[in-house]
Amino acid sequence: MARAFSHHHSAGWLAAGVAFLIAGTAAFAESDYEYQSVPPGPFHPPVAPYPVEMGFSQDHSSTLAEGAQRGRAAVIQAWGNYELSTSQAAILRQQARWLDRENDLKYVQARLAWKEMLRDARLRAREQRETAITDGQKKLAARQATDYRIAYQLSADELDPVTGTIHWPAALQHAKFRSDRERVNELMRQLASYGDAQSGAAHEVVRCTDRLIRGLRVDSQVVPRDQYLAAQKFLRGLKCEAEALSEAV
Repeated sequence: MARAFSHHHSAGWLAAGVAFLIAGTAAFAESDYEYQSVPPGPFHPPVAPYPVEMGFSQDHSSTLAEGAQRGRAAVIQAWGNYELSTSQAAILRQQARWLDRENDLKYVQARLAWKEMLRDARLRAREQRETAITDGQKKLAARQATDYRIAYQLSADELDPVTGTIHWPAALQHAKFRSDRERVNELMRQLASYGDAQSGAAHEVVRCTDRLIRGLRVDSQVVPRDQYLAAQKFLRGLKCEAEALSEAV
């Protein structure tokens, strides 16, 4: 009887604890993976065993036979309570195992979502950093280009902005520069006469100007220094004018 009473109370505490766990669970979502998150049947509401003394209206027997029968009935009821508590504990144990697996699954899903958020945050931060660097480089290049063009801007005596007529410096009057000079003259008059930027003509002016710069550099030892510097500045200014026209397209 003492053992049955002890099992009775242990199973009752176990059943009460698992019932509290089940009652505190808000919802069970289906898994997105192949794992089937199916509860092990309807959740079992624990039933409290009846006390052994229930149904007796007096605390002693009037005869020996009545006492024996009451004792036998108490043993049977206690054994039934033990079986009830044991079976309920087994049911609740399986349900608790299912809840534990669900908790593990939710933990894994939360970790994966957390890692994905971190990865997305790193990607966004890198994209923002790269965008900021690119924008900074563009702004720096634009500022440098503006400063460069101001420093090498041609005067009206060197380049007529209306007709596109070019007045070449002395160092570039050599016969070996004639082909590039004539081509640049033609292209600049064409750009000035049409009144709008033409990327093809402007890019060709840049190419011809680069050839003139390289050719002048070869003659740097024979051309007077002041003429060489003036011609280099002139060519860079002419190149800036052409690049400005090409960027306007």
